[in-house]
Amino acid sequence: NLAQFNTANASLSKDKKKMYFTRCSKDFKCSIWTSEWKDDKWQEPSKLDNSINRDGFTSTQPHITNFNGQDVLFFVTDWKEGKGKLDIWYSIISQKDKKFSSPKNLGKEINTIDNEVSPYYDEESKTLYFSSEWFYGLGGFDIFKTSGDFKTLKAPENIGIPYNSSTNDLYYTNYEKGT
Repeated sequence: NLAQFNTANASLSKDKKKMYFTRCSKDFKCSIWTSEWKDDKWQEPSKLDNSINRDGFTSTQPHITNFNGQDVLFFVTDWKEGKGKLDIWYSIISQKDKKFSSPKNLGKEINTIDNEVSPYYDEESKTLYFSSEWFYGLGGFDIFKTSGDFKTLKAPENIGIPYNSSTNDLYYTNYEKGT
């Protein structure tokens, strides 16, 4: 934590040795950073390169997961080639050199003219959860789910009450099997 930044949205790799998180400046421009667990402590964080963090845009809410044996970073950004305000994108991380592939937008089935945020991918059920303020819901942001591979995701489904309410519902996460 640093006084000149707001730090949030931490996501740990499956082995819990790599953490991705968001740092936002006082002017609300956000970028994604990473740190590694070594020698019983978190190392000095580093900002991800411009394939994820573009100058003049916000990149935030990282979620690291595994899909078909590959590490995948989901994140939210307001890049101009998106579908709306904030969109969900993903990048595959090379096993060999740990570089990020060219990020892909999840497409018009998921991203709308409004905001889609807080991605969470459940590896076991192969389900992507996210929040949107565009799709039919109970009010504000609601949590939705979809499944399929990242190029052919099904139409989002509102996960309903008790997870969604008349206010903003964000950051769905499964902690342990079934909870």
